[in-house]
Amino acid sequence: MGLYSESIRVSAATQVNGDHMSLLKKAKRKLKPIVKSLGLWQITRTKLAKKYLFGSGVEIGALHQPLRIPSGVRIRHVDHRSWEQNVESFPELDSREMVHVDFVTDGFTLEGVPSDEFDFLIANHVLEHTPDPIGALIQWRRVLKSSGILFCALPKVNASFDKGRQVTTYDHMAEDYRLYQSRNFDSIKERNKDHYLEWLSVCEPAIFKRPPVSAEEMIERVDKMLGNGDEIHFHTFTAASVRDMFIQVGKAVLPGLRILEIVETRKEVIAIIEIRNSTS
Repeated sequence: MGLYSESIRVSAATQVNGDHMSLLKKAKRKLKPIVKSLGLWQITRTKLAKKYLFGSGVEIGALHQPLRIPSGVRIRHVDHRSWEQNVESFPELDSREMVHVDFVTDGFTLEGVPSDEFDFLIANHVLEHTPDPIGALIQWRRVLKSSGILFCALPKVNASFDKGRQVTTYDHMAEDYRLYQSRNFDSIKERNKDHYLEWLSVCEPAIFKRPPVSAEEMIERVDKMLGNGDEIHFHTFTAASVRDMFIQVGKAVLPGLRILEIVETRKEVIAIIEIRNSTS
């Protein structure tokens, strides 16, 4: 998800379709003037990339706005759609600006992407789109070399259409991870149902400047979203919660994790994380 969260770009795992995809496209068009007026987030990202990225890396869900990487750095791209499929799915975007997709796969599991392959991984406005962020971080670590860099930008809850939602705690994400590990899909479905209800109650009204749909329609929409596995912002973040998440993940499941820098801009939080193998 290279374009920050307000573009609501679908970037990694499950394929969004039908009515929900139509809503995402409409939201994108509404927010295009806002995106064009921004610049600081791009400047900040570029400076951090120049400081921390070297060698070869992989970026998840860049679509038409990849991170500007330093000269000489090699990059490959992951998306759950091919370039051709993205061109068809996003006719409002300039196809010449869309990145070539090297790995057509789930951006959270990275199935088919070699292990211990890359010096860095870029995931801008991606992690909020998975119901299991800790599981995704573990898979992202898998494809990095013995000492790799994670470049991860996340939208700030009060600076996006998520405003009004509660900030996700680390304990919540830890329980998500436990449920996925135990394959407790009934409980996962119930938790995701709550996220979809929150999306329809808070996010869509903010995007389209209209009241929430009726309770009856909301139930129907949630059932459909669950059936499609629609991608939304499952989790929300602040600079403090991003820092706490990485600290706790380092203690619990990735002992080689070290925070190099947390940078906060008006719209997003950028985390630069070094992750080493425990033996390196």
